[in-house]
Amino acid sequence: MRFTAASLTAIVAYFATGSVANAAAINNQAQAMADQGGFAGSCKDFAIHTREISHGTYVDIDAKCAATNDRELNTRLQLSLCLANDAGVMKWSKRGKFDKSCNGCTIKHVSKKEVKMGCWCDPVVRKTFRYTEINLNDGIRNEGGHTWCGDEIGTAW
Repeated sequence: MRFTAASLTAIVAYFATGSVANAAAINNQAQAMADQGGFAGSCKDFAIHTREISHGTYVDIDAKCAATNDRELNTRLQLSLCLANDAGVMKWSKRGKFDKSCNGCTIKHVSKKEVKMGCWCDPVVRKTFRYTEINLNDGIRNEGGHTWCGDEIGTAW
């Protein structure tokens, strides 16, 4: 069984206070944060981080996100869990591994509704790379200071 950050927060609140009403209020607050269409409104300091590991290159999004009790968490989400390269265009896809055929990714624009990332992606094997952009706010949310895409959670510290 998988638990989201929101459901774990609600369970902890319930046992800590013994009140279903308090647990529901905390769960509703976390759900409202996720329902606002993304993480741009509750996170800041966005940066693309490229990791070189022996079995490949991974592209992550780093951010500092609002958590409970007026705290902020630094969080990192591996974007290959969320994005695919579809003929040179980045698209949302569970475990799409876009970073196997896209590179040179950078943050292009940030606002309360947009965190636009641009990359150079191979449209077909060994063809000319094509520049493409995607609004990460459309598929990444903040729950309790952790970034998520679908059921994939980022790490926080």
